[in-house]
Amino acid sequence: MRKIGQSSPLAGESNTITVTIQTNWYLAATDSSVVTISGLTNAPDTPSLALTSVGNSGADLFSDGATQGKGALSSGTLRLTVHTGKTVLAGTQYAFSFTITNPSSAQDAGTVSIAASGTAPFASAAMTTDTADVYGLTDGGKPLKVAVPTWREAFGGCVFFSFSGPLERSGSCPTTGGVLDLRNKGITSVKNDSFAGMGACT
Repeated sequence: MRKIGQSSPLAGESNTITVTIQTNWYLAATDSSVVTISGLTNAPDTPSLALTSVGNSGADLFSDGATQGKGALSSGTLRLTVHTGKTVLAGTQYAFSFTITNPSSAQDAGTVSIAASGTAPFASAAMTTDTADVYGLTDGGKPLKVAVPTWREAFGGCVFFSFSGPLERSGSCPTTGGVLDLRNKGITSVKNDSFAGMGACT
C-alpha cells in the first residue's frame, strides 16, 4: 500500500499531506534503511520537517538522519531515514502526516512516487490518492495540485473561497457571528456545511 493525499490545494495556504504505507518486507535501521517520497513539486525545502503520527506511530519510525519524528525535504523529495532502533514491519499499515505551505502560483499535481533502500530495497513506484477531487477542484486532493481561487476572504482563523462555483471553507472559523459579503463574487451556491459550527453570520 502506498497512498498520499493533501488537505488543501489553496495557493499560499497551509497544506497537510498524509502518507499511508504498508510494505511486503521489513526495513530496519540497522541496515541504514531509507524511504524516499519524490514528486512533491515546488514544496518548500525543510531540512528538519516535523512528522505527525496518524496510524501505528508512523512518524516515530523515521528521522531526518538525526532527530526522531522528522524528515528531510529537499527539491521536492522527502527523505525518511528509519530511526535508530526502529523497524518498519512487513504487512503493517503505517500512516503519518506533515504540513507545508503551498506555492503561491497554480500548478498541476505531479506523479508522486515512493522508493526504499536498505534491508529490502524497492524501486520507485507511483503512489495513489483515495480522494482525488476536493473543494470541487479536479485533482485537488493530489499533491501538489495548487490553484488560485477566483475569490477568497480570511474570516477569523479560517478562509472562505470559491473556484468559480460553490462557496468553500478551510480551517477553523470563530464561533461568533460576523459579516461576509458574497455579492458579485461569482459564487453559484453555498455548501450546507460552509457555516457549520459558527455563530450567526450574515
